[in-house]
Amino acid sequence: MSQAQNPTQAAPNPAPAAPAAPTAPGVPATPPARTPYYKTGEVDWGDAGGRPSGGRPTRDIKYLKLQEGAQVTIRLVGKPFVFYKHWSPIEAISPGPELDICWKEGGHKPRRRYSCWVLDRADGQIKLFDFGPRVIDQFSAYKKVKQRDPGGEDGPNWTVSYEVPEILEKGRVVKSRRDTKWMIIPDVPAPLSAAEKKLVEEVTTKYPLSDVRKPEPPERIKELWEEAKRSPEGPIPGSHKWWVAKKEQRLAAQHGGAAGTGTVFDSERPAPGAAPAAAAAAPAGSEPAADDDCERLFADHGDEDSATLF
Repeated sequence: MSQAQNPTQAAPNPAPAAPAAPTAPGVPATPPARTPYYKTGEVDWGDAGGRPSGGRPTRDIKYLKLQEGAQVTIRLVGKPFVFYKHWSPIEAISPGPELDICWKEGGHKPRRRYSCWVLDRADGQIKLFDFGPRVIDQFSAYKKVKQRDPGGEDGPNWTVSYEVPEILEKGRVVKSRRDTKWMIIPDVPAPLSAAEKKLVEEVTTKYPLSDVRKPEPPERIKELWEEAKRSPEGPIPGSHKWWVAKKEQRLAAQHGGAAGTGTVFDSERPAPGAAPAAAAAAPAGSEPAADDDCERLFADHGDEDSATLF
């Protein structure tokens, strides 16, 4: 009779795994996956050139409005907040490459933007200033040259203006938004008064930029993306062209007729000598205090701005 098997007997050792394929010295067998660089939040003025993620307007927040050719004098307050924002095919703040299906699946990379609180010297109010990488590069250059924080205790007042040049394109004179020229000139150091510091604290405490520029949830990004894919004809809901069309409809309803045919930027008009066409005047710079969400189309949304400085 065969001997009963001992239940406590150890199982035989498994067969050894096949050796890994040889690799060149210093080269890992499996290269690590690469993730797009993504950094949001408050950054130092001198570190603002990194590649980090726009923004939902809050009704009570005042936004710095800029008109072409007009100068404004501001005092930067604190540090800039960096984020990524989609303008097309959807309009939303990105939660990052791993959670943003429009970015990850569709390949639509959002644009890098910055927000910073400023003191508007014209009326003494704290406002939100939105701008692109080339503008912040000028503030960063100031810190490098002067060794002073542009928005710190001894920061200066700044005179800011911009011009959108006209170019000839396909026989038409157009406003070239991509060639916008920014003039950003610092003054002498301008410390904040006690009253101004109190006002700054009240506004920045009530409206942290991490909330004002909070990314859309991944679920909302997915919803917008799916809607965009279902809209092959006409402006994609949430895109810049969609907001322009919405504003045109609102203006037509207010004035009881057809709205203007011009667009905010890059609007075409006849060449010199031809009959003039209607053109919409629009501020650049930051998102204005909106009584309608479609006013967001007036935001300065590009990395294409350029600037000249001290």
